[in-house]
Amino acid sequence: MKKDLNNDIEVGLDCYDPETRVFPKIAEADAGPELSKRDVLLILKWKLGRVKVSNYRTIFDRNMVKINQAVGEAGITGREIHALEALEEIPGIGLASATAILTVCYPDKFTIIDERVLRMLDILPSASKSKNKYSTNDWTAADYFNKFLPAVKERSQKWGCTLRDADRALWGLSVNKDIDETIAMKEVAPETHLSHLEVSPRHPATDEKRLVKLRRLMKNGWGDERPLLVIKDGDGYRAITGSHRVTVAKDLAIPIPVVIIPENALTTEQRETVLNGETPYEELEKLFTDVDLPNAAELMRHEMKLSFAEPVYPTEKPSAPSKRLTIHRVTDV
Repeated sequence: MKKDLNNDIEVGLDCYDPETRVFPKIAEADAGPELSKRDVLLILKWKLGRVKVSNYRTIFDRNMVKINQAVGEAGITGREIHALEALEEIPGIGLASATAILTVCYPDKFTIIDERVLRMLDILPSASKSKNKYSTNDWTAADYFNKFLPAVKERSQKWGCTLRDADRALWGLSVNKDIDETIAMKEVAPETHLSHLEVSPRHPATDEKRLVKLRRLMKNGWGDERPLLVIKDGDGYRAITGSHRVTVAKDLAIPIPVVIIPENALTTEQRETVLNGETPYEELEKLFTDVDLPNAAELMRHEMKLSFAEPVYPTEKPSAPSKRLTIHRVTDV
């Protein structure tokens, strides 16, 4: 009985902390790294935070053969990119997971590509298409090997630490940055409430899941802890933030808590660029700071932090100042 309990403890701790209890044994194997099905799933859980049911395909026998062939190839100088590309062809394994697998097997040679580390290094792939600036989705195996990996190696040399510790430290610094920015955020109270009839969204609200969630929350009353930023536009107001919240407020016919940009605070040109999207979304905080609108600037900080919004550019050049363009954002709640 005691033996069974001890075994349960060991198995549980292995799954809880595979990086220190399991992975070193893989990297230090005399015959070179070779992964079992359990190893692969532990690595995926470690990197992605969960094991999906669909990962049963990842560890099909034929796929395990391919995985271990790629692992072996990754240890050969000049074959690293091909090994990463081979792993990416396995169902359930993308570039981030592939780099995690090779990091476990060769911790002195590979490191894990991750959005947090990309954010701290502030590097982009050769071709970026994702709305999320630091997404790993646009990175190729060649980009990883030629651009990301050298950047982390350079940092490890600068800090005098291992490649893996440099990776961990960069990831942790990203978390620390989030904590500092969150602590620095200030509460902005609404200046007033406008009728839902007076406010129009800056762009169409197209995320149905977000709309459903907001309807559920706002039916029970809309808290004033996150007012919308609006600007006068004709006979009404245009919401600079919160197009989905405006849409739901209109559906529910409830008043909208707002902070209003004063009409005389911006020049005519500034107003037009704000309304038609010529001012990138990430630059609005600086604009409002420069014209001494602290509450507007703070709301933009909230928006960028809470929504992980990326720069927004108009989809086409305005043909005339009166034209309003549809603005698309990563997230807008």
